[in-house]
Amino acid sequence: MTGRRVLVTGATGFIGRQTLAPAALAGMHSDGTVNQRAVLGSLLRRPGQLPLLLRNAIDTRTALRALSRGRRLLGPGLGYPDFGQLLVDVA
Repeated sequence: MTGRRVLVTGATGFIGRQTLAPAALAGMHSDGTVNQRAVLGSLLRRPGQLPLLLRNAIDTRTALRALSRGRRLLGPGLGYPDFGQLLVDVA
């Protein structure tokens, strides 16, 4: 989960320059879950952050789709050989 979160946060490729909307940070728990009430509360207090929050959502969707595609391409073994099958072949 941590690796996925780091990749999603830096989805645009500008790690260090990419900023998260304060609403996204307000609702983010350390375990990666989101407190939707905190996000909405932050948006109500500062509606001007909505464009940045939407940009963050688009970047996150793009990164998650790329990760899913990579997972599909690698297959169930994530690109590693089936060592169990290798042992059967050698024996």
